[in-house]
Amino acid sequence: MTISKSDSDTKIVAHNGSNGLYFADFVRFIDDDVMVIYITNAFLGPESENVAREIGKMIFDTNYKAPPISRNIYELIHEFMKTNPSSDAEKLPDFLNKELQNKFNDPAILNRLGYSRLKKEDQPDWALALFKLNVKLFPEDGNLWDSLGEAYLTYNQKEDAIKSYSKAIELGSEGSKKTLQELLNEDE
Repeated sequence: MTISKSDSDTKIVAHNGSNGLYFADFVRFIDDDVMVIYITNAFLGPESENVAREIGKMIFDTNYKAPPISRNIYELIHEFMKTNPSSDAEKLPDFLNKELQNKFNDPAILNRLGYSRLKKEDQPDWALALFKLNVKLFPEDGNLWDSLGEAYLTYNQKEDAIKSYSKAIELGSEGSKKTLQELLNEDE
């Protein structure tokens, strides 16, 4: 919970939270007897954290113009995937940087989307492309190499899976050891 002052020097009590998929914000303008509760299933990152306060500003200033909220990163990635072949995956970061007007730097997003695609596809199309792009963008993250290994296994690309799991272990991803050992034991 935070306690602060509004632009008109009145007391504000606020609290917010997110699980990465959903976001909620509670802002109470104590001296003005106004409360704004904002809940969404379209968490937009930092922009989401200011919506309730922006609504409060609209309440107190009828001439106030709220700044536009950028599009959801997941929507942007899905749009890119619908209009581009997976062979163009390396163009995705530039597209995101342009659309979001800042540098894309969250490996969890591509990992989540890779797994969601992995469960829906029969061919190593976008799922594999997203995992490959993720390890290229964030090469020191062992978890991402583990995810790439899992994708390779899903598409029966055992040699590539072994290489990815080995890299994951090298980077400290202990969870990859069991799977790698199982793959190596199959060859014996």
